[in-house]
Amino acid sequence: MAAPALSLSDCRVLIVDDNEFNRKSLALVIRRAGITDIAFAENGREGLAAVDRFHPDLVLLDVDMPVMNGLEMCEALRRNATHEQLPVLFQTALDSDEEQVRCFEAGGSDFISKPIKPGECVARVRHQLEKRKLFNDLAASAS
Repeated sequence: MAAPALSLSDCRVLIVDDNEFNRKSLALVIRRAGITDIAFAENGREGLAAVDRFHPDLVLLDVDMPVMNGLEMCEALRRNATHEQLPVLFQTALDSDEEQVRCFEAGGSDFISKPIKPGECVARVRHQLEKRKLFNDLAASAS
């Protein structure tokens, strides 16, 4: 018998995207999944500050942004021991194999292609948050 699905209502998600329509659309999808604690940033530099201030459980991160792009932001997160395990779900309109490899090499946990498909987005967000909870539970029981 499968374990009950994790309630997402207590999860915190940071959406980093320079496009306001994309931020609002992603927030709408995420809210339908039961996540209401959502913060926003318009570029990687704002995103890094928001991670430290908001302490998200997951970051939805656009690749192509001004000031600091998503790849640079993710690399900066991975250099910080506090954030090296934070799930980062990249979103980009470029769906090539090379683009996906760049996202994973930068430290991304997963990848969503634009235009965003709501069902896929919720499933990938849920998967990353459930995996994070399992790892946190394991770490807590080991200490």
